[in-house]
Amino acid sequence: MVVNAFASEYIGSDNIELRLGVSWAADTLAVRQKRRIYDITNVLEGIDLIEKKSKNSIQWKGVGAGCNTKEVVDRLRYLKAEIEDLELKEKELDQQKLWLQQSIKNVMDDSINNRFSYVTHEDICNCFNGDTLLAIQAPSGTQLEVPIPEM
Repeated sequence: MVVNAFASEYIGSDNIELRLGVSWAADTLAVRQKRRIYDITNVLEGIDLIEKKSKNSIQWKGVGAGCNTKEVVDRLRYLKAEIEDLELKEKELDQQKLWLQQSIKNVMDDSINNRFSYVTHEDICNCFNGDTLLAIQAPSGTQLEVPIPEM
């Protein structure tokens, strides 16, 4: 709990010159034992986020150049939007797959169509032009793993 309070209060500040005293931090966070503040500062110093200026004084260094910048925030927004777009496309493809499955079922369930229906190798290849197509006949429950080719 103290770590969360410390982090929300001080970490991520844009002020690189942020300097604070351990006693002041302990008072502000209402921590009875300064040792807890020292524990936190030791960890943050170990991962190079702060620098100890003296025994009771620390300075925020940050996570390095470019990590808390507008570019990172913009990139994050772009990636989130891209994920949403891909999820919508996935839902659309799932819907189209269901329609196709239902169409095939309708043809196969119709006894008149079933007798005369057939598909040639060329018909299938034309439907999936440019895609890799594998036609496999295997017992129920068979699992097939096809690795994605390296480009």
